[in-house]
Amino acid sequence: MKSKRAFSPNGKGIAFDGRRFKVRIQNVMLPNGKRMQKEAVMAPRVAVILPISNGKLIMIKQYRPVPGIWIYELPAGIINAHESPIKAARRELEEETGYKAKAINKILECFVSPGISNEYAYVYIAECGKMGAQHLDEHEDIKVFETTLEDAIKLLEGGRIKNAVSALAISLYLLKKYRIANGHV
Repeated sequence: MKSKRAFSPNGKGIAFDGRRFKVRIQNVMLPNGKRMQKEAVMAPRVAVILPISNGKLIMIKQYRPVPGIWIYELPAGIINAHESPIKAARRELEEETGYKAKAINKILECFVSPGISNEYAYVYIAECGKMGAQHLDEHEDIKVFETTLEDAIKLLEGGRIKNAVSALAISLYLLKKYRIANGHV
């Protein structure tokens, strides 16, 4: 894919305009009065879902070509234009896992990597029923698996979950379970 260059003499412009994101170069004024030139990845919003079915966490193992490895993570995907984050979460859950959400609640909103990108994630937890058929995109290679809370902890502690938003969502779920178990709701 060719990059489109549109630089103006003041250092602002689009350095790359791709299918999924853009890289913008901009001059910014910092709160301390200093100026700097900053490259920024302009990315779409994403929905991330922590599915629970019969007390088990539903996770995926997906091949990610950028790092070139299989990654343990939660179902997630881009929020389309004119689509609400919760609608995208429901859609991605069903497409990637085959599960449908009976109940879904937002547990977090966050920037994914604010030092370089404006990518923003809406993170949900979903109570699900039985697994149905996946509806994967052409280039997705996703394996769905159920895991116990204890095994999810082992994946976290062992550094096997390399997706930071997935690790954070599971950690928040564990914290919630801990607080409930200890009467700190």
